[in-house]
Amino acid sequence: MVRKIQAEELIACGKKVKKDNEFKKMVASKWHTLKTTEKAKFFVASPEASNGNTKQRGNRNQSPTIYTRCSPHRFQQVVSQFSEEQIAAINDMGFGTLIQLSCTRIRHDLCRFLIDSFDTDSSSIELHGKTMEVCYSDFKQIMSVPEGGSTVDLRGSIDEPDMKPLLDIYIGKSGNITIPSLIDKLEGANAADHNFKVSFILLALGTLLCPNTSTNIHLKYLLALRNPENIRHLNWATFSFEFLLDGVQLFKQSNSKYVSGCVLFLQLYYYNVIGYGRTLVDCSKPIIAAWGEVESGKLIK
Repeated sequence: MVRKIQAEELIACGKKVKKDNEFKKMVASKWHTLKTTEKAKFFVASPEASNGNTKQRGNRNQSPTIYTRCSPHRFQQVVSQFSEEQIAAINDMGFGTLIQLSCTRIRHDLCRFLIDSFDTDSSSIELHGKTMEVCYSDFKQIMSVPEGGSTVDLRGSIDEPDMKPLLDIYIGKSGNITIPSLIDKLEGANAADHNFKVSFILLALGTLLCPNTSTNIHLKYLLALRNPENIRHLNWATFSFEFLLDGVQLFKQSNSKYVSGCVLFLQLYYYNVIGYGRTLVDCSKPIIAAWGEVESGKLIK
């Protein structure tokens, strides 16, 4: 449960504890600045959650499952074959921790529960009766992707002259970028050149960070990848989080069974909050590396 923030903290800030709108706004502002692990200190799972029962409002078992193209298993299979040189190149781009991914299974029922509990308008999630704000900084902390100062800019046209070299490399006969074609390129790459870097980012977007409801990857992603040296300076955390917000919102508004976005983030967010304070994971590791199948299996029995 969310504990009351101690009055002493608020008085130290020159504020009095009052149950009014000003106090609520101040608490919300303070809450927004906390990291996920800090938020978890104020959260205690109900006995039902400790037993792995994630039922909420009585509707989890009644809700149909979801389908997602978020595939951590596929991603991990590919990156596990990379050479030391290629891993070093990924580190240079700021995605080195991402390839330490341990959780390779999407729990569809759990993700459906989390999506049903996620309010995209307020960017908050209700877990076992308690509401927690979720923001791009949580995505950064959990998924360990760069949070550079520049926006991932997809404006422009792929028909621009300087796009032709990339289009010639990545678009096949179908006129699309497919995940199998990217895997072929990565598995056949002997060096960690620009093409390797672009292929890796496209794979990460298509299988983990921003998977859509299609089997193809958005061509416009190439607009942001024209200069591979600039990749680490882009704000991929915000871009991916907003993509998830849009995907969940569209899913709730439509009759589709497919949801776009990184549902793995929601799953790991849940693990990290519910499992906080237990001796289930090695807290010295990044969250994305700490929660594997064994650890999550102990939490979700």
